[in-house]
Amino acid sequence: MDETPEDVVTPPRKRKRGAKAHVSASEAGTKHDKTTVQGEKLGHVLGDASRRFAKESAHYMRGLTLAYLEGYRLLSESASTMASEIERRQQHQPGKKQSPAALLRDFPNHAMAGYSKAIEESVDIPRRMVDTFNRHYSSSTK
Repeated sequence: MDETPEDVVTPPRKRKRGAKAHVSASEAGTKHDKTTVQGEKLGHVLGDASRRFAKESAHYMRGLTLAYLEGYRLLSESASTMASEIERRQQHQPGKKQSPAALLRDFPNHAMAGYSKAIEESVDIPRRMVDTFNRHYSSSTK
């Protein structure tokens, strides 16, 4: 019994009794076998989606990693700023005699000035982390 193109695309449970369970595209003899064409399109769509997902995931992870590293870099930069400010204030100034006791007495004020400068810089850390993520994520997607 020959099958019509309608029988080829009809699922097996709806076929008439005695019909073949499976007919390949070459046996059907038509270019318009909807199952094959739709199956290929679905395969391409799924393949493209999985490749795009893998690519986007890699870009996301790269941007996220660099953003976290930027945060650590900025945190260490803030600590360095604090130490530099304390050192700058504690240095012996020409023409001004300072005894070790005077330096020790002024140290809390110098430490507080350095700490406040470090806090001022650290306020920018979240914004700069987001900027770094955005810059690296968007540049890798182009």
